[in-house]
Amino acid sequence: MKQWPLSYKEEADFLSDAELYLSALSRRGVTALKVRDRYTSGYPDILCCVQGKFVGLELKDDIGTASPQQELVIERIIKAGGVAGVCRNIYDIVDLLNKAVGYECYRATGKR
Repeated sequence: MKQWPLSYKEEADFLSDAELYLSALSRRGVTALKVRDRYTSGYPDILCCVQGKFVGLELKDDIGTASPQQELVIERIIKAGGVAGVCRNIYDIVDLLNKAVGYECYRATGKR
């Protein structure tokens, strides 16, 4: 099983790992879509449907911060009843997925 890093120097590397991890969960009720809209800012990098719950994943490397627009969209998703947040590693993604379903359903290999 793949050991996931605790931090990423490049956001592109994190995105690649996140897509790999989420695709492996497709049989467990997770559908993920990478947002590729270069004309609208603020949307999370990956939008998920997790057992019927909406989840927004904003991916950041070990030093990146969310822009004000990204923070606003995250806030709007949460106010609408979804789950969203900034993730720096696969374990942060797992935390948001589990928060969406209300119990520990998803895991990642490796040590946190």
